[in-house]
Amino acid sequence: MKLNPARKSLMDAWRERVAALTPDQRRIGWLLFFITLLGAALRLYRLGYQALWYDEATTWVHISSPSLGGMLARLGPDWQQPLHFILLYATTPWLGASEFALRLPSALAGTLAIPAGFLLGRRMFGTREGLLAAALLAVLRVPIFYSQEARAYAWLMLLSILSAYYWWHWVQHILQGLAWPRRSILLYLLFGLLAAYTHAFGLVVLLFQAVWVGWVCLRHGGLWRAIGWNALVIPGYALWWAPLLAGARVRGEQVAWDPPNTGTLIYYFKILFNNSEFRQFQILPFWIGMALVAAGLLLTLARSLRVHGRRAFWPLAFSPQAASLWMGVAPMLFLYVYSIFVYPVFSIRYPIGTYAFIYMLAAHGLLALPVPRLKGMDVRAILAAAWVAFLLFDLFAVDQYYFHATKQDSRAIMVNLVDVRNETPDAYIVVCADRESIDYYLSQWGIADPFDERLCYAPDYEQVDLPAAEARALAAGAPVFAIGHSLRGTGQTELDYFGDRYCRLSFEEFLRGHVAVFDLAAGPDCP
Repeated sequence: MKLNPARKSLMDAWRERVAALTPDQRRIGWLLFFITLLGAALRLYRLGYQALWYDEATTWVHISSPSLGGMLARLGPDWQQPLHFILLYATTPWLGASEFALRLPSALAGTLAIPAGFLLGRRMFGTREGLLAAALLAVLRVPIFYSQEARAYAWLMLLSILSAYYWWHWVQHILQGLAWPRRSILLYLLFGLLAAYTHAFGLVVLLFQAVWVGWVCLRHGGLWRAIGWNALVIPGYALWWAPLLAGARVRGEQVAWDPPNTGTLIYYFKILFNNSEFRQFQILPFWIGMALVAAGLLLTLARSLRVHGRRAFWPLAFSPQAASLWMGVAPMLFLYVYSIFVYPVFSIRYPIGTYAFIYMLAAHGLLALPVPRLKGMDVRAILAAAWVAFLLFDLFAVDQYYFHATKQDSRAIMVNLVDVRNETPDAYIVVCADRESIDYYLSQWGIADPFDERLCYAPDYEQVDLPAAEARALAAGAPVFAIGHSLRGTGQTELDYFGDRYCRLSFEEFLRGHVAVFDLAAGPDCP
């Protein structure tokens, strides 16, 4: 079979490029390949195990719209960005709508973020820092968690990293007095806009990248020119300004989240390095990670003072360390302050687009430690490998992550209630859960609605008229009353109400929910 000349020339060019690689470059390439492979395995492993929680179920509701236009019309009022939904809308007919299929695009994005993180780390700090940052993205719990979720966060992370890669190339040219790289500027804006069309936090990331470029231009010239380039974001986002603002108005009329507090801020930093309610070693990975970030910043300060003396401010002010600190912390703090004084929208999930900057600072801190070589061994590389191995061990030591429910066990609650219906066909079954999860599982299982009532949906669950539900069950002559509760409130109200009147036959507790069955023919003192 003869190859197409154009294809043949591409293959020849690829072979020549591979042949020109040095042994060190080949080793780096293979190491990055295995790091990425490890990250992919950790993201695909038990991808469909966790039940869909409320936010993921709303994703399914949106992409189940009969038309693309209908889906887009629903996204704006819900204050959602369209890109991730369009992707799922296109892939669902081919992949299906199982938990695995809905999360697969996110797992792909999370995997691609690993080599992207290497490229960004190499550009800002060096090859070794890039490899370690990629390894952290591969094994840390939070990047994996959001790569196993049918939401847009993994894509936000990937696109923000790619945008930052070209953004820093532009910054480098400004600092070195070189001609501005138009291709890199356009790609920075393109990937930044794609991130914004994926999640509104992408706009915040673009804002703070633009501020940093302006800061550099104040010293090196070209400020108005830089403002002109960054202003292209305004027409670039024109397709979604109206839905975004309309959604913000609708959201403003709804019940708001609770404003964040100091504990919320501390928790944000804790989860960066595996600390969570499911942790085995409590706060140790957090302290190691943050200590390395601080060590890198302090060592950079000391080195700059030693080299530049009193003139150390400007080299420090434009350094990769300062830029990473700015991008890793400032967007999150902006969202935090905005949520306290304007409108509460802060979520620890949103700043995932800037996590890579913190991981690069930690990688730089470890690889900058003043440790000697021992018998020809690279001690820093050994420490880096040991740290990654410890984090990987920690991920699996916390067995709840892969083997126990960590989102919301709505599937188990639904299964339990369906079993009650099958065992007692004339039972009176009430469910108190978000309708999105209920509809998703009924659709996936292809069964009719087995519930007599859907009692509640809103957060004001305590206002549900339980006596009326009781009266309807008794009027129907039902022998037992089963109620499943998920997500909203604690569900203690119905347990107390019916437990004081009837014999509780069974009680199954699940993550953020339960199923209780009461015998309507027997009093609270079970025979």
